Amino acid sequence: MTVAEVEKIKLFFIIGRPRSGTTLLRTLLDAHPNVIVPTECPFILQLYKRYNKISNPDKKTIDKIIIDLQKVWLFNYIKIDVELLKKSLYEYSGNINYLTLCKIIILHYTAAFPKEKIILVGDKNPVYAYKFKKTYKIFENECKYIQIIRDPRDQIISLRNLKMEIPITSTVAKNWAYADITFNYIAKKNKDNFMTVKYEDLVTEPEKKLKEVNDFLDIPYNSDVLKFHEKKEEYKKQFSEKLLKNGHKSLLNPIKPDKIGLWKNKLTTKEKEIIELITEKQLRLYGYETIEIRKPFITYIQALPGILVHYISIILVKLSYLLPFNLFVKLSRDSLIGYIWFKYIIKNNQYISKRLKN
Repeated sequence: MTVAEVEKIKLFFIIGRPRSGTTLLRTLLDAHPNVIVPTECPFILQLYKRYNKISNPDKKTIDKIIIDLQKVWLFNYIKIDVELLKKSLYEYSGNINYLTLCKIIILHYTAAFPKEKIILVGDKNPVYAYKFKKTYKIFENECKYIQIIRDPRDQIISLRNLKMEIPITSTVAKNWAYADITFNYIAKKNKDNFMTVKYEDLVTEPEKKLKEVNDFLDIPYNSDVLKFHEKKEEYKKQFSEKLLKNGHKSLLNPIKPDKIGLWKNKLTTKEKEIIELITEKQLRLYGYETIEIRKPFITYIQALPGILVHYISIILVKLSYLLPFNLFVKLSRDSLIGYIWFKYIIKNNQYISKRLKN
């Protein structure tokens, strides 16, 4: 494939908070014979810091790119043959800008599904929802962006089950609200390049919603993608057995709407009050049920510490981009607070997680 042929391939992003259906949407699109969407690895955002001005790299620069690519969080889990990638980059001639470089890397992903002519590649990483301003600035309207959202109350339950985020209700709710507000603010600049999909719609009417997504991305609809769950053996090669049985268990079964509305019985009244206090405007905007509960002043007080953690995290994320590249990639979880939480607190003090749930 020539540089000119790579340039004709379009790139899109799946934007969404963890446990919002991003993996399901990514899998449905990766199952399409003309599309490649790798498993999570936020290399586009992280390598941008060092290679955003790249143009026709020589072999020495390509070697550095390959070394730095392997430092990116989660790269060890993405199915890319780095030696083959390096060889391919050596053979390209002509201008290779950052967008073209990223598409070449994605094209070397070993997909679980058979492929024909590739006309579209995608990038799905939940971390982009938290850093969407920076993600959007990389390519702006050269790409399309699909946001997938889920009722924040159900999302919080799913996050807790997997201990994926700091278990402070108001922090997670504020993170959800921040991600959606940021996406919609940027979407106003060019509505034709932005789309929002509700997880609940995707699992209740998958064919209808997927057709809408395909139309947005300008790719033909293929009903076979709904049989993605038949690729169980391939998933075992893509994900660890533990992750497949827990975090991505749904990939082993047909799409089912059985995870909708769990919050009604699994959250306490206080938790419902705090979440609705922070997200009420957006809950109504997207047609989610609100319980019209009384939110006394004490609820505001209870929510403040977690909201403060959210804002501190935002500040630390911005400061992280001032760090040297190697330190930046080392601390590149959703935030520095998240890195500290997962590496030190959760690892050594599991009881803290249980106490902070309430």
